[in-house]
Order: sequence, then structure tokens, then C-alpha cells
Amino acid sequence: MDTTGAGATCIIDRDGIIVWASPEFTGLFAHRAGPIGMPFSQLFAGVTDVCRPGAQLEDRDRAGRKRYFRAECRRESNARGDRVSDVVVLRDVTLPKLLGDLSRLATQPGTAKALFEKSLLLIKDSCGYLGLAGFIIRDTSVSVTCGSELELIASKGWTEKLKSMVRVVPVAPDAPAMSGRAAYHRAQMVTTLGEYGLMKSVKDAIERIGGEFLVVTPLIDHERLVGVLTVIHDRGLSPEELDTLQAIGGQLAVSLDVKVQEEELTRRSEDAALAADLLAHEVALHGAVIRAWAEDPGDEAAGECALKALALNDEVALDAGELGASSRPGRPLPLAEVVDQAVEDARLFAGLSGRQIAVTVKLADESTAVGPLLRYALRNLLVNSAKHGMKSSVDVTVRSSVDRSGARKIEVADNGPGIAEELKSGVFRREGHGGKVTGLSLAKRIVNRYGGRIWIEDRVPGNPAKGARVVITLPPASSR
Repeated sequence: MDTTGAGATCIIDRDGIIVWASPEFTGLFAHRAGPIGMPFSQLFAGVTDVCRPGAQLEDRDRAGRKRYFRAECRRESNARGDRVSDVVVLRDVTLPKLLGDLSRLATQPGTAKALFEKSLLLIKDSCGYLGLAGFIIRDTSVSVTCGSELELIASKGWTEKLKSMVRVVPVAPDAPAMSGRAAYHRAQMVTTLGEYGLMKSVKDAIERIGGEFLVVTPLIDHERLVGVLTVIHDRGLSPEELDTLQAIGGQLAVSLDVKVQEEELTRRSEDAALAADLLAHEVALHGAVIRAWAEDPGDEAAGECALKALALNDEVALDAGELGASSRPGRPLPLAEVVDQAVEDARLFAGLSGRQIAVTVKLADESTAVGPLLRYALRNLLVNSAKHGMKSSVDVTVRSSVDRSGARKIEVADNGPGIAEELKSGVFRREGHGGKVTGLSLAKRIVNRYGGRIWIEDRVPGNPAKGARVVITLPPASSR
């Protein structure tokens, strides 16, 4: 980003032709023909009156980077007051313009991810970096010295392979990626690829896109670490350019922090509502088990179910309480453990209606950590299969897979009556009969909380009578 000094001056005659230009002015447009003898409007298309108050001029430099100028104009007149010429001094306001644009992004609707993506586009357009990547702190409720992680949420110019290598980075003094180290030390880090001594696979991937220089800038707003901005370029940055990058990072941190805190408040509100609905739904389920035992206290099987229901009620209350209070419902659990819990719960509740549920589990990623609330989402899907089955017993298959990016797919398929096409979009409605929250609506909200998607399709494509399949997809970073 060039800086224009006081000498970037030209003189324009009354016909709009540049008749004189200082060396500094000529240097600004060295990638074009010499400006002397050229109409000023040829340098800045569409400019009809450069002396208009508040005029801002826009063009691109020799490297294709967008730049902005403010024109300071002094009009020269003859003795009769007729205009003779204009003396124009250009002031480079690219950086103030960029910082202002970054600031305004915080006031626009959208997520932190969307803000980061728009910000990287603005920065790349003005600075011309080869590649940029934006990370945010995954969990702002813990100290950066206590197990925090950075998550890559936006990038420009990075390959999918490069992104996959640093999708989630620990914040630590010995982190395997510079972004994690810079975040820990809260200091800008600069290196050449020749001196890069961390992950060799990352170094090779950077070299393949033409990168030779790496700068990592922590994004800090009032001592609060929000994220990290990583820049890859094909040349070293001057001290002035590094200072510019620091200024950009400072404004980006402020704008990003606004969005992050907005999302945190929204998430806490949604989590509190989810916790209340989850607890109410579970109390209703458990109450049915306990009532069945109360009607026949001598039934040992019913008594055993009641004890299990009471124990499960305590677990749900604990998870719901943590969810409503802190937005961190327990520690992540292996997928196999979550599925086993869901199956056990489903068998308990299916028995209330005299149904049996046979579950076949085929997991490709048993040890993969998932959020503990997923237990209740899967349990509700299994109970729904048992409740709506045409026979006293229903067969259900739970399977999972993981793609190359780490995203997970979980499928719950049954051999029940299926769901007609026109009804599929409405099964996840929040309210059922009597205005009560449905188990399927809770499943959807839990999946959404982890950044995933859920939908229903035919187990046998095109034949809904052969059963239904519920598909859940979860992004790589969805265990908290």
C-alpha cells in the first residue's frame, strides 16, 4: 500500500489536461504512460470536477491493488477572475478507507464468519496479498493459556488441502502452527518460508501456491484475544507494510469482537430456551415411566424402568443446567458412547408403549468426539421410529461416516411406514399436539446448535412406504 507524500502534485489546465506533474505524482502512475499531456479524467475515470469538495478518487496501482486518494485542490485565476488552472495534491487515503469499511462491517447483519470473509476480500483487494486466512477463538470462556483452540473460518487464496491442515489449531507456546504461537504470545510473527521450522506439510503447501513470506497477526480488542489473521505473500513486507497490517488487524479485531459477542449473547439465549424445553420434554417422558410403575407397584420390571428413568432425569437436569448456565454442556464424548446411551434410553421409552426396538450400529468413527446433547437428539429419533412403527418391533440402523475434511454424517434408518414427501418438511415443527415441544423439534435444535443440518429422506429412494432415513451432518468442529 503506497503512501503519497506532500509532493504528489500536478497542474491541470482549464481543459482538464495535466500540464505539469511532480516526480512523486508521476511515480504513482509509472505503470501507465506519462501523465503530462493526459486528461486528468483518464487517470480517474468518471471524474469531471476534481476540485469538488470531498472528492475521493479510486484506481489500481501497478500490482492491481485498489487505492483511494483525496484531492486537495487550489484553483488559479487570472486578474479578471477567469479560471486558468487547478493545482491538485493527491493524498493517499487507502488505509483510512479500508479501516472505515472494516468498521462498518460490524454494523451490518450477518455472522462473524460472514464478516471475516468480507473483511479478507477487502484486505486482499487493497493490499494484494497472495493469500489470507482468518481464525477465531473457538471457546472464549477459557484463558488462552488453558486449552483454547483457533478455528479457521475464512480464507482467500488458500487451497482446500492447506486449509484442512490447520482447520483447528491449539493456542500454545509450542503449537505446531504459527497462528497458535502468535495467539499465545499475542505478538505479530514474521518469517520467510526458508526459515519456517514448524509443520513441513504446511510449508510445502504454502510453497505450492507461490508463497515465500508468512505474517501472523493476533486480533486483540481491549486485551481480549478474538482471533488471528494469517497472511501469505510472494515477497517480504517492509516495516511500513507490517505496521499497516497491524493497524488493519486492530480494526478487524474490534469489528469481529462485536459480532462474536453478539453471537455469544444470541447463543446463550437460545441455549437457555433449549435447556428449558429439553428439561420439560424429558420430565414428561420420565413421568410416564414413573406413573406406569405407580399404577402397579408390584411390577418389578416397571419398578426397574422407573429407577432408570429417575437416574436419567438427573442426567438430563445436569446437562440442561450446564447448557442454560454456561453454554458449555459437559465434555465431548466418543460417538460410540453417545449412541449407546441413546439406544439404551430409547429401549426404555419404547417399552412404555409395548414396543421393542432392535438397533444395529455401524460406526466408522467410534472414537470421534461429539457434543453430549447429541444423545438426546438420537434418542428422540429412535423413540420416534418405535412410536410410529406399524408392528410391535421396529428395526433401526445407526451408521456414521467421515469425509476427508473431518465432517461427519450420521444416519438413522428404520423399516417403519415412512413419511410422505409432502410431510417431510414439517416433521421438525417446534410444537405438536397441545402446543408441546416435540422430540423431533428438539433433535433439530440440538443438531443446529452444533452447526449441523438434519433432514429426512426415504430409506429406499422414491418409496416412502419402505421406511425413513434421518440424516445428520456435523462440521469438523462441532463437539462443544
